[in-house]
Amino acid sequence: MSNSGPQWLHDFLVAKKVPMPAIRILWSLGMRESGGDPSNTYPSGAPFGDWAHEGSRFFDTGVWQINNRHLSTIRSVYGSDKDMSLMLNPDYNFDYTYNHLSKKGTYFIDWGLKPTPTGYAFDWSGYPSDWVAQYSKDSEAGFTHWWGLWPQYAGTPAPAPVPKPTPKPAVPVVKKPVAKKPAIQLVDVQPGANNGQVKIVQAALAKAGYSPGTIDGSFGPKTKAAYASWQRHLGYKGAAADGAPGRLSLTALGLKYGFTVL
Repeated sequence: MSNSGPQWLHDFLVAKKVPMPAIRILWSLGMRESGGDPSNTYPSGAPFGDWAHEGSRFFDTGVWQINNRHLSTIRSVYGSDKDMSLMLNPDYNFDYTYNHLSKKGTYFIDWGLKPTPTGYAFDWSGYPSDWVAQYSKDSEAGFTHWWGLWPQYAGTPAPAPVPKPTPKPAVPVVKKPVAKKPAIQLVDVQPGANNGQVKIVQAALAKAGYSPGTIDGSFGPKTKAAYASWQRHLGYKGAAADGAPGRLSLTALGLKYGFTVL
């Protein structure tokens, strides 16, 4: 099984014995933030600036996208010789997220959420107003999308035990090379762009059932309309479904149709 993605993240949190409702919130946040990918990093160009703070080469890191402004605290918890690469380890990323930032699954304001008796509510009161204006709708739509998909992954039954076959002489196994997923840059797949990365997005939209017209690498009106349909499929409404790829909606498309977002 792959060590990333929705089912892996669900099973990872179950193994950590996280109780409800924290496990569902953590799972939905992990999928919104990184697509459940422990290797996910978000480099420069982030809204808070100063991404090289204290020598880290990352801005947000790992499954729950720990911000490198936490580096001094991470060092106080895990050792003064540590850097942000420690958060690429899902065990450490979880430990810091659950036991330190979320106060054992009771406090999620760092991710714009607060638990309620029925689940969650969005709370952007601690965020800069320009961040809220640019990202909150995308963040809310992404979290709500994964929150709604939780039963699909949580309800997967354990496989039935398979009887052990009679031992046979060992046969050399030739491993087939695993095809690497194509990686695309968010800035290179915006309306008006014309390149091979746009072709990847167009092909994914076509597989999703939203025709972008000719798959020619040109992000024109038909591709923009198809992408807007994908955003509405994720739960985006009004101006949020404008046909311009955002990181969360593009990551969700790639996760399902075979590409990664840098």
